[in-house]
Amino acid sequence: MLDVIEIEPGLRINFPGRSDDFCLGVEVGILAGELASAPMSLTRSIAVANVLQVRELASKFGYRVTIDSETAGIALISLTLFRQKPRLQVVR
Repeated sequence: MLDVIEIEPGLRINFPGRSDDFCLGVEVGILAGELASAPMSLTRSIAVANVLQVRELASKFGYRVTIDSETAGIALISLTLFRQKPRLQVVR
């Protein structure tokens, strides 16, 4: 059973008595809402069981997903908007 769901960094809640599927769905729903606001980048902790679904969702929004670490069934992921143009500088 998932113990907690990260709403934003440092803010986590749990849903006592709810199934794993419910918790996984809430986690993806929260992330979808955040991606819809189109931040340039985002870092979140998610259940490892959600990584594949989050990758698919993120790609639809134009994000690249990187798994930074994975511990005890929780993955720390970074999402970066890949439609952005590279930042170039003139070097003399």
